[in-house]
Amino acid sequence: MATPPNIAEPRAWPCVAPPEDIDGLGLIKTTRCDHQDGNEPFARDLDPLLLKEGTTCWRAEPADRAAVFIDVEDYFAAVKSSISKARRSVHVLAWAFNPKTLLDPQPDCADEEHLAAFLRDVARKRPELDVRLLVWKAALPIAATQQFYPQRAGKDFDGSTVVFKLDGKLPFGASHHQKVVVVDDAVAFCGGCDFGPDRWDTCDHCDENLRRAPTPGAEPCFDARHEVMSLVDGNAAKALGELFRDRWLRATGESLAAPTAPARGDPWPHKLPAQFRQIRVGLSRSSAAWQGLPRIRENETLYLASIAAAKSCIYLENQYFTSPVIAEALAQRLAEPEGPEVILVSTEHSPSYFDRMTMDRTRSLFIRRLRDADKHGRFHIYSPVTSLGRTIIVHAKLAIIDDVLLRIHRDYVMSGDDEVRGIGDQEARQEAEPDEAAGARVANKVSGNGHFTLA
Repeated sequence: MATPPNIAEPRAWPCVAPPEDIDGLGLIKTTRCDHQDGNEPFARDLDPLLLKEGTTCWRAEPADRAAVFIDVEDYFAAVKSSISKARRSVHVLAWAFNPKTLLDPQPDCADEEHLAAFLRDVARKRPELDVRLLVWKAALPIAATQQFYPQRAGKDFDGSTVVFKLDGKLPFGASHHQKVVVVDDAVAFCGGCDFGPDRWDTCDHCDENLRRAPTPGAEPCFDARHEVMSLVDGNAAKALGELFRDRWLRATGESLAAPTAPARGDPWPHKLPAQFRQIRVGLSRSSAAWQGLPRIRENETLYLASIAAAKSCIYLENQYFTSPVIAEALAQRLAEPEGPEVILVSTEHSPSYFDRMTMDRTRSLFIRRLRDADKHGRFHIYSPVTSLGRTIIVHAKLAIIDDVLLRIHRDYVMSGDDEVRGIGDQEARQEAEPDEAAGARVANKVSGNGHFTLA
């Protein structure tokens, strides 16, 4: 890990109101309770209090099983397995979508191994299967950086029963940023990963992994990339299915019937162990007020609530840290003599010139605010690099609060106006009592050491 270098800073931090009073949200502040083994105390009683429907989340639903994917190799393999087992429906929400994506990139891959070909084949083998994709109709400057996908992607499904639609019904300057895959309303993937050729990587982030190349087996490689995704079943998956149907209705005017009975079989990925069992999953959104729809700020509200409630550690991974509201909330905790540690992990610098001039410059103010507030030496920020010192793009959106609240989401830690401008931002958070060994493995992969355990 490397500490991000100093970045040219704007002249002043944007004017920002102080964070909302957490007591005013109807949330209960908790006190410490001790580990049963007598080690460092932490706020185990956070878990039933932070997920408050209508305030910090849209829905809080049970899941019998849940799993976390660290980086995209395992995620793509799990998505492929679940879709292959689908019996009723495959519903996809996406920000970016490239039909040429390879779920298992290998040298000399055939055309039929591309994502679009895989979906067409699944639909052909099961004519009763309802396969639908709803993708943001990207603004042309952004589409130009993606080979004008997803605008061109619809042609890849011509002659098949796969239904591909672009969603452009949103305010000017906004985007749909949900990344969700729902299979049979029985299992659902949610997080920050898109379907694109440059997303695939392994946990070791090798410098010269030729599978991570535009043409697998041939140089050059895409940059190494770190992602985190989640998988849930049960009522949590059903709720994400409901979310898809609501988005589809708004975008197309077509109402899709909710399933009235469970589908045959179990689309849980083959041989994938459940890392969490019998947990409570919160689903939160961000959305601008538009065409009579109310403004929704559940993601930001949960950030503020969880930061205020943290007792020992706030661990955040994100591509962008620019929100003055979140910076101020973290700074207030750092100023406390007995407040929590604050640990941030982000990319050393953005990959594009435009982002460096906008996001990176604003991030420098975010970091400076926290360093100025850190009178007790509890603030740490890192950027991961490969064994040869090359940048690893941190595209994960992850938060772990006191080893009790796990957030896997797709929202950036950006300014309030920027965050809510995106319509339908979605995240899944898990408040869990995981299997101890599985939780330790997840935490080790996320943090790079054994300090964080989800138990």
